[in-house]
Amino acid sequence: MNTEDLQDDRTDVQERYAYQLAVGDLAFRQFHTLDPAPAGVQILAAAALRPASAYSLVALLPSGDFEDIRLNEPYDLRGKGVERLIAFQTDRLYRLDANGAQVLWGVASIPATVLRELTGASPDQAIFLDVPGGQDRLIPDDGALDLNPVGVERVILAPKPNPGFEVVVIYNGQPTTVRVTPHELIQAVLDAARAAFGHPPGELALFNEAGGELNPGQTVQAAGVHPHDRLLLRPRVVQGG
Repeated sequence: MNTEDLQDDRTDVQERYAYQLAVGDLAFRQFHTLDPAPAGVQILAAAALRPASAYSLVALLPSGDFEDIRLNEPYDLRGKGVERLIAFQTDRLYRLDANGAQVLWGVASIPATVLRELTGASPDQAIFLDVPGGQDRLIPDDGALDLNPVGVERVILAPKPNPGFEVVVIYNGQPTTVRVTPHELIQAVLDAARAAFGHPPGELALFNEAGGELNPGQTVQAAGVHPHDRLLLRPRVVQGG
């Protein structure tokens, strides 16, 4: 085969354009088309999403912003990388600000797992609903954000709050703060308190302000310890024989 034959063979090869499509979430599937700029209706038809009039189509841009795609207009796939598109079976799109990215979402609630992916949240960051003039509301990792309220919701990232609550432990008249969780054992609180005071010698125990010794085998919750309680670190009460 000569050089001219090779050139002729190459002219018969048609370029295929790749894109990814998800339906109502971020579970993308890969598609290919010979059309470098298919209309939205063609993209929906390739995924058997009919009738097209029942759907809205958006593009997730590399910047994190979303773009509304008109179904009867061409969408150019010749950008850098693989285009990512999301179809929603709705004619209504909700707008929200996800840590600065402008998001269009076609479901009335958006799971925290999706928000984490859209915002690029790290494992040590939590997602909060920005409440102007009030306290920002934590969106739990297994929760979701309701998009029904009027206006554009805004979510932000912040360090994950420490679990549990603080109590004050007093030893020889000196107070220190110890952070506890409801389901940890009193023994763990005792160990933390001893460490905070430099591991004082002797057999010590924790007592509530009423003088009752806390059972080291009980949980903080079972022992009736509450936020900001004052606990006493002192020698254990030795029962007579």
